[in-house]
Amino acid sequence: MLANPTYKQLEASLRIGALTIGQWAQLLIFAVLALVFAVYVSPLPTGLTVFVSVIFAGSPVALSFGAMAQEWSVVEAIRAQWRWVSSPRKYLPGPGASATGYSIAPDRRPPVTDEPVASHALTDNDRGELWDL
Repeated sequence: MLANPTYKQLEASLRIGALTIGQWAQLLIFAVLALVFAVYVSPLPTGLTVFVSVIFAGSPVALSFGAMAQEWSVVEAIRAQWRWVSSPRKYLPGPGASATGYSIAPDRRPPVTDEPVASHALTDNDRGELWDL
């Protein structure tokens, strides 16, 4: 069977070089932030400031580029982590809300007595029922 790659290309996101438009925007934003850090904020020596700035500017794009081949979304994973971290973990003492679902009914079988059971020989029918237990 022949596959036509044209439709895949139509659905693919726009790329300039190897990066998408969103990745280029990330690179630009983090490069500006790294430049501001290097020039105005950094108390580190020059060599270490350059190293930290390059790592800071390139990390989001590198993570985004690496996650393109994955079947999960980095943004959704971060949102799920935030929901888990921000959910309450303290529970009040007590039974909480009443349970819903199955209800347990009292046993309607006759009570067991201590009277001796009359012994009798097992028939073929009784032996068959024993295997069903």
